[in-house]
Amino acid sequence: MVLKHETKTLGHAVVFLLVMLACPATSRDFGILTRMLYAAFLAEQGVALCTVADPAFASDTSGPMGYMRDYAQHVKAEVTTGLNDTETLSLLKSAAGLAKAEELQALRSLRTEGPEIETARVTMWCQTVVKPFVRQVIDTHDNHHTQIDQLLEKAKND
Repeated sequence: MVLKHETKTLGHAVVFLLVMLACPATSRDFGILTRMLYAAFLAEQGVALCTVADPAFASDTSGPMGYMRDYAQHVKAEVTTGLNDTETLSLLKSAAGLAKAEELQALRSLRTEGPEIETARVTMWCQTVVKPFVRQVIDTHDNHHTQIDQLLEKAKND
């Protein structure tokens, strides 16, 4: 069973990843930088949540660079390099706020009346929504890093 919100969340993630790779940046494009951080933060939060129910989830979704938290820290460093403290703080707050809001919305949609049903729904959500999203974020980072670097350069310097 796929919840309407789960499909919407995954759809947003895929659209984001395509925009991240294809959309040209213009003059200090904080929108692109925010979306890059948002995806990494959302994936990191999803893994943290899913790891509570399944301690192996973090290692099951890891990539060549390590766990999703390692990727999130790496993306954070790449995105914020060269920005001043004010820009960095604003960018981090914005991306973290968006990721937190999305995660809370997803959790609200998973609530049920009984704990057993809720646990089963969260487990299914982790496997059918979070895991593919985390794999996509990691795969995009690992397989399209040159394009990501170019996009970052353009977003920061145009």
